[in-house]
Amino acid sequence: MYSKCGYWHRAYDVFKELREISSLITWNSMISGMILNGKSESAMGLFMMLEFNRLKPDSATWNIMINGLLNVGKPDEAFLIFKNKLFENIFKYYNLTFQNKPCFINF
Repeated sequence: MYSKCGYWHRAYDVFKELREISSLITWNSMISGMILNGKSESAMGLFMMLEFNRLKPDSATWNIMINGLLNVGKPDEAFLIFKNKLFENIFKYYNLTFQNKPCFINF
């Protein structure tokens, strides 16, 4: 609610208080709120911290980031995120390990 009204910093204060009990839903809401308020760099930082907090981005997270970055005029960053997600899915689908990764570096 705070983010939709332009008070992303208040939303972030609430988010920080919930950090111990936060879920992917709270992370997605905060990332979305930051992008909505033109704080794409902060949203990107939060997106990168997600896995350090033992959470895995889902399709909603990926869509928030990709669409959000496109909407604020950052297509290169959006493409990098898309490419990373595609790369991750290829490894899961073909059951590849990190030992196989050098083969795909120039992909």
